[in-house]
Amino acid sequence: MNEAVLNVHHHAYPKNASPTYPPMPNDRWWIAGYRNAEKKEIGFIAFDQGVGIPATMPAKHSEFVKDVLAAASQFLAGAAPTSDHLLIQRAFELGRSRTEKEGQGKGLNDFKVFLNAAGGKASLRILSGRGSYLYSYDGVEKVDPLPQAFHGTLVSWRLTESPAVNWDE
Repeated sequence: MNEAVLNVHHHAYPKNASPTYPPMPNDRWWIAGYRNAEKKEIGFIAFDQGVGIPATMPAKHSEFVKDVLAAASQFLAGAAPTSDHLLIQRAFELGRSRTEKEGQGKGLNDFKVFLNAAGGKASLRILSGRGSYLYSYDGVEKVDPLPQAFHGTLVSWRLTESPAVNWDE
């Protein structure tokens, strides 16, 4: 949860960016969690109305070329071109952020590390910009473009039947 809060603080509301829609005042964000002992499931959701992960990912030339090719492929298939889903996936793979500061840009991958270490069945979903990212406990990643923009970033994880959770209390 700390990581989600830090990500909002460091990245969601950059001073030099203007969102494409009116966000809530005062750079608001929301966080919630739940525990269901009967289903042996815990979950967590964080949401902000900031600029989104794709807007804060620094682009490198080679990545830009790949993104243009992916967008062209989507356009030829009749879909609105976007590479936001690839940028979200890249945020996990590269571990870097807009700030390029040491120690930042690792937060998204920390969610996966936590879920893998906890055991059980887990999933992590991120919606941001026009991209969707889904990670499952079996290590499968699925990235897809969204037909419409998701304004802000939603991070949701769910953990079921984890031996790391004391279900008796």
